[in-house]
Amino acid sequence: MQRSHNKQLFINLVSTAISYAMGLGITFFLTPYVVSHIGIDAYGFLGLANSIIGYTLLVTVALNSMMGRFVSIKYHEGNFEEASRFISSAFWANTFFSLLMVPMLCVFTIYMDIFVDIPQRLDTDVKGLFLLLVLSTFFSLATNAINISTFIRNRLELSNIRGIISNILRAAILVTTFSLFTPHLWYFGFAAIICSVYTTITYWRLYNRLTPELSIRFKFFSISHAIQLIKSGAWNLLSQLSNILNQGLDLLLANVFIGATAMGVLSIVKAIPLIVIGIFGALCGNFAPRYVELYAKGDMVGLRSELLKSIRIMGLFTAIPTAIIYGYSDIFFSVWLPGQDSDLLYMLIIISCIGMNFALPYESLWYIFTLTNTVKRSSINLIEYASATIILVILGLLFTHGNDIAGLFVLCSVRTILGAIRCVTFLPLYGAKVLSFKKSTFYPPLVHNLIVVLIATVASILFKVLFLSKSWSSLITGAAFSTILAVSLSYIFVLTESDKQYIKAKIIHRHAANTSN
Repeated sequence: MQRSHNKQLFINLVSTAISYAMGLGITFFLTPYVVSHIGIDAYGFLGLANSIIGYTLLVTVALNSMMGRFVSIKYHEGNFEEASRFISSAFWANTFFSLLMVPMLCVFTIYMDIFVDIPQRLDTDVKGLFLLLVLSTFFSLATNAINISTFIRNRLELSNIRGIISNILRAAILVTTFSLFTPHLWYFGFAAIICSVYTTITYWRLYNRLTPELSIRFKFFSISHAIQLIKSGAWNLLSQLSNILNQGLDLLLANVFIGATAMGVLSIVKAIPLIVIGIFGALCGNFAPRYVELYAKGDMVGLRSELLKSIRIMGLFTAIPTAIIYGYSDIFFSVWLPGQDSDLLYMLIIISCIGMNFALPYESLWYIFTLTNTVKRSSINLIEYASATIILVILGLLFTHGNDIAGLFVLCSVRTILGAIRCVTFLPLYGAKVLSFKKSTFYPPLVHNLIVVLIATVASILFKVLFLSKSWSSLITGAAFSTILAVSLSYIFVLTESDKQYIKAKIIHRHAANTSN
């Protein structure tokens, strides 16, 4: 039985949230253990390893970023042969790139202490982590192509279920190794390889079940199709490079300009915002299949409705993490990482999260440029902001040289402020332009959401000051209070009447079904 679009969207959103919650749980429980047994500087190398490997994968961004668009549109048009040519070309090109890059990354890992400040006691651990993560990258590249079947059929919950199982598997491996053996950082790399193998195998099965019309064969590999993907995604490559300049270099800059310990502090501060941003990015990915379908059919009215719905729904969720982070992060750090400077971590995370208020509700709008194949202007704008960011950060680090705390504040503040400016200027205006919508189309839901965030944040801080102490029970109580308040305010100020009627209808329908049973 075919599910309705709203029901499928709800299932996709819930499964995505659960998948990321599993990842959050692993980070939550293991971070204090790693910091206390290996050191805060060791924890920083975990984020740095993923960042550096991400830099080397830039070459595949141009190829993979537009694959979903081309394959999905050809699939929905019923042109399965062309869709097979696109996916086969991407798969074999990814395989070639991985075989080329893995040896290069291995050589870099052996000599990486020339470029990065690694404490002597962590040298073997850090290099072992890098080598294992490099090997897991080989499997991840293959999965890029075959995982597209869940996107095409709008069955993202199936991919999310594999993500949940993968997170459980990763947690089991890490808990077992850290409990039974001497703690080492490279256990994270070992867990990554096992999980990559698992997801590769299971995504192959999903691909064969969901899209049997498509075929990945070497005879379908076409240089012209690969070039078409690369040409269309070239501007996305520039965007990804801009993201690295804008955000991904933070840990490396902290390591070079301040030191390994400062990098560890920054890694902890960035962990929670990055998880929140990752959750919202994944949640917004659930809207994309519907966007592609509506755009392929030329239903611009329906597309506008879906885009506005995504802003309202993401706005509903935005106030929850922001109010909790602003209100209770000092309590959280004091009980989560005793012995660390919780007040410093609190101030740094507050600054780091300023931009989230503007970015999170609009997260799904970025897909407009991929959908319409108009990523050029977006990429140019991003490189402009990224260049300004990196210049200001380096100047700030040079100016504050010798003052580690001031340097950390520079790293946390410049990017988030400039990012917020970009989110409220370029994104809604140019997004509306390429779709021929009114300039003001995407602003009203954001304004409503900012009101909710402000009220929920002020109320959370007052609630903490008046009633809470530094304990886990107080943190849970405060989080529950802020969640209820944020959801209630969002229901009043963010959701439209049609949204409210839909929610009421679902509740009434579910209640009636339960009563009849």
